[in-house]
Amino acid sequence: MGSSGWSYYTPYKEDIAEALQDLRQRVFEEGEYQKFWLFEEVSDEIFDELDELEESDWHQSNQKLVETFAHILERKHIYTELPQAPQTIDELLERNGPDGTHSILDIDHIASQPENGAAVPLPEAKLLEYFGTDKPTRAMVEKVAAEYSIDAFLDKWQATFIIIYHDSLPSEIFFSGSSGD
Repeated sequence: MGSSGWSYYTPYKEDIAEALQDLRQRVFEEGEYQKFWLFEEVSDEIFDELDELEESDWHQSNQKLVETFAHILERKHIYTELPQAPQTIDELLERNGPDGTHSILDIDHIASQPENGAAVPLPEAKLLEYFGTDKPTRAMVEKVAAEYSIDAFLDKWQATFIIIYHDSLPSEIFFSGSSGD
């Protein structure tokens, strides 16, 4: 499948690590991640049928795609009901295994230098290169993120963050990275 790029905005907190954990919890609760755990009991035959899905089916919302998978699984009598969803982020990560979640959930801490599982601040030189300031607004970040891969200097399983300013005060944090196999 390969890795997936992703990005998120979250309210600013002085403690960036706490803001990251709040964001991870929100993403987990909203279910906005890959649900590989659905296939714990599934044989390869189900993947043959999934391969037959129209290309457009793969671009459905995450919830719609899960419903499509559930319908196929029920029709094939693989599940009469879906397995219980993971109850914690740690359980999700364990059940998804090395494929990860293809989301911010794969990033669990803040670091000063790039490392797997970590978000690092966008280097000041990159802030100035992209935005012309070390205090970008959300509009600036949205524009640059639409044109460039802000996290291109990182490997997969890593992320960067940018503090966003409104009226010269920190207002949000933008996280961007890629993860998953």
